[in-house]
Amino acid sequence: MCATGTYRSSRTSFKPRNRTSCTTPTTVCQASAGAAVAFSVTATYFLGGSEPVQCFLITGFVDGDAQIGPPVSSGSTFPLGTSTVGCLATHSETGDHEGDFFTITVRDTTPPTVTTSGNVTLAAMLPTGAMATFTATATDLVDGLVPVACVPASGTLFPIGTTTVTCSSTDAHDNTRTATLSVTVLSPEEVTALLIEQIVNFGFEQSRSLLENVLKSLDKDNTGAACNQLGAFINSVEAARGKSLTVAEANQLIQSANAALGALACR
Repeated sequence: MCATGTYRSSRTSFKPRNRTSCTTPTTVCQASAGAAVAFSVTATYFLGGSEPVQCFLITGFVDGDAQIGPPVSSGSTFPLGTSTVGCLATHSETGDHEGDFFTITVRDTTPPTVTTSGNVTLAAMLPTGAMATFTATATDLVDGLVPVACVPASGTLFPIGTTTVTCSSTDAHDNTRTATLSVTVLSPEEVTALLIEQIVNFGFEQSRSLLENVLKSLDKDNTGAACNQLGAFINSVEAARGKSLTVAEANQLIQSANAALGALACR
């Protein structure tokens, strides 16, 4: 950016003129208020030497005369959009004034920050998978809270396996950012393997053989036998509720076993 002037007349107002070539700077918006912008302005007297320069915001033009606003200097914060800066130099001996102006453009190039609730792991409740829920929010430096869209959406039926969800948000100045999370839907085999780990942790290994037989039946594609064995496991957990198993432990085991039954479409 540049702004130069020469003392040729005594004037106290700015007139738009094209004789000075200045570059319009662009800077990234660092805060909602705008951005601090550095610029350099010099004034050279036609007989030689330089003079100090004062710069102001130009709030508009009336009949060709600039309306002077508050003073600005290099490093001042400028709002989003284009601001016109006028600079005035006064010769120390003659009192002559000369001014010129240039523009500063501040653009928002910072995308929103997208935050998700994190990865989701759940057991399949149906042969086709399970419905997964999650949340995502987006906050923009300039616009504040902005909408965010996720694909697939929360509440969608996710298939068995791992699915990547992409959540994206775009602010008012077309800056876009995405975040991802994974939804993992466990198969009946995986749920049964986790059940075996849980009963070991709960000290309820007397039903371990039932669950191991479930895995053997599933390996042989004998769904009917696996359903019967899961039902027998649930009965054994019910019998131990409040005894060798706490109510909370029994509920957790039965919930997982029922999920496996649903995923196998057991009747």
